[in-house]
Amino acid sequence: SQSEIGWNIDDVELWGDAPDNAPPTASLTIADLTTGKLSGHTCSVTYPDSTAVRLASLDSTDLAVTGPNGYSNLVEFLAADLPSDGSPITGTYSIAGPGGTWDSADNGTYTLTLLKAAVQDVLNNSTPQTVLGTFSVSISSPTPGILEVAPAGDYSASGTVGGAFDPTSF
Repeated sequence: SQSEIGWNIDDVELWGDAPDNAPPTASLTIADLTTGKLSGHTCSVTYPDSTAVRLASLDSTDLAVTGPNGYSNLVEFLAADLPSDGSPITGTYSIAGPGGTWDSADNGTYTLTLLKAAVQDVLNNSTPQTVLGTFSVSISSPTPGILEVAPAGDYSASGTVGGAFDPTSF
């Protein structure tokens, strides 16, 4: 009789990279707002990733802003600093004022949130919903002007008057 014992393999090692299961991370850069009459307030978010961030995933549904008086809005995507997928990639966004332009009625603290699954890497790993940070709006209220009109054609104005003063229009 004959028996065969087959092959024995010892000391097996596998070499290779671990799969990338980590989504891109995000870092916000924004200044506080102190100037009024602006239609948008810009900010940037940098997205690093161990492989590459998918450029096509950056858009106007990435970020939401919330603030005083129930203000809530999506943030408009403007541009990215890379022409294709890559890491890190920085997106520039514009935050619209609650009434269309920022003014003293909008003063307060605003929070920017990266929305769930908004940004992806090239391996389809998506970002979790994450509060990125806050900025404050502190715009001075305009000082009302005082207009005094004297009889017999003597005109004087004191304080701040918006627009041009035409004494013949009275």
